[in-house]
Amino acid sequence: MKKPTPKQRDPIMDYLEMIHFVEEQYGITVRDYAGRFAAFPKQVEQYNPTAPSELRVDGNTQYDSEAWQRFERWREESKLPHPHTLPHLDYWHWLLNNHFYEIHNGEVVYWHVQDILDNEEAPDWVKEITQKVYDEFRDELDETGGLEVLVAW
Repeated sequence: MKKPTPKQRDPIMDYLEMIHFVEEQYGITVRDYAGRFAAFPKQVEQYNPTAPSELRVDGNTQYDSEAWQRFERWREESKLPHPHTLPHLDYWHWLLNNHFYEIHNGEVVYWHVQDILDNEEAPDWVKEITQKVYDEFRDELDETGGLEVLVAW
């Protein structure tokens, strides 16, 4: 019998690198797809591009009341939703709860992209993100529409 030698695997895609690429390509944030936690700074910058993204007094959680009132008036006039009324749409957490289930740091998992797109119960926002992944990485998917990815944080 021959002594065993290490096996060589096919190169594996890194989940985070793929997601960061999609985020950059499409100008989205998959951990906060609706912009619930990013909406206030984005709206403030849109209102006043020279304003700091957070109008805090001395770095604490108190907002400068005058700046906050100006922002609130502008938000109401422009009919923008209050950030806290937006849903928290987190693609990673959706994948954990509905696709990967149990996962550990440094693990290689099978990400069945096509299965998510075909899943009638998957929310539209999940399908939108997954479609972007499919469009960008279609050549890396296997014949069933998935691929193994390294998940490390």
